[in-house]
Amino acid sequence: MASTVLGNHDLRITQGTLDMWMRAEKGFASTAGFLGYRCAAQVHLEGLREDYTAVLVLTGHAVGQLDGSCLELNRRAVLAAGPQQEFAICLSGDCVVRVVRLPLWLVRARALALLGRDAVGLLTFGAVPAFVADNNAPVTRHVARYLGHQNAQRLDRFVEERLVDWLLRQLPHQYTDALSAVPSAEKSRAIVDFVKLLMDTNPLGKDSMESYAVQAGVTYPELIRAFQWANGQFPHMYLRGVRLDMVHGVLQGARAGEMDVATVARKHGFRNGTEFRSWYRKRFGEWPADTLRRTGKD
Repeated sequence: MASTVLGNHDLRITQGTLDMWMRAEKGFASTAGFLGYRCAAQVHLEGLREDYTAVLVLTGHAVGQLDGSCLELNRRAVLAAGPQQEFAICLSGDCVVRVVRLPLWLVRARALALLGRDAVGLLTFGAVPAFVADNNAPVTRHVARYLGHQNAQRLDRFVEERLVDWLLRQLPHQYTDALSAVPSAEKSRAIVDFVKLLMDTNPLGKDSMESYAVQAGVTYPELIRAFQWANGQFPHMYLRGVRLDMVHGVLQGARAGEMDVATVARKHGFRNGTEFRSWYRKRFGEWPADTLRRTGKD
């Protein structure tokens, strides 16, 4: 049953009685799931595999074994293995892990996008974990949400790509040095993609622009330059556009007398009514009151 998440593997119970819990999900290209055995167990991935495997420890304690090296894996530790790497993990009875299997073509495609050239052969990850540590770590919080939360949404292609990008940046492999020397244009595109994902996923959050920069692993000036190169605008302008689109959608779906423009604007982070109306008209070609009047006749 666990093969749905892990692929071909050997399971050995080292202490206690097996009482497996699993929830699997299928993304655009990936297979993912949550897994716990409620006993001490060792999982060994068999032979040559067709996928890359990433494991995140959600609760409890585990010991990872990667190409003969053993390392402690506590909560929020992430370890990945390539298709030809020897990989096993020993789980405590209270350990629950998140497993994501990523196809060869997806990892190769993202390596190409980040490096600007094709990666020769399979990527081999080093026996050093990354950590989904806290909001101040150089990691996208909303990618971490897809990794770690039991109410995670289904992985779509965009999120899968961002997840692979994060793994390639955070975990050591034979292209780590080359990745640090990626041309600035490629870096800018990757930074903007990360921050756009943050803003699109939680547009009404209280994050500052400086906080977005920290989460993307860059300085605030670097974030500004990346957005200007990729989008021709400042990052706060992109977020403003996302919020304006939300207001527009609410006003279009309103019934007569159900709401007023000022209330909707405030709920979406717009405190200055004059500026809000000006931005709205520039984006949609009409005043917000006109949208509400036109669509709220029923």
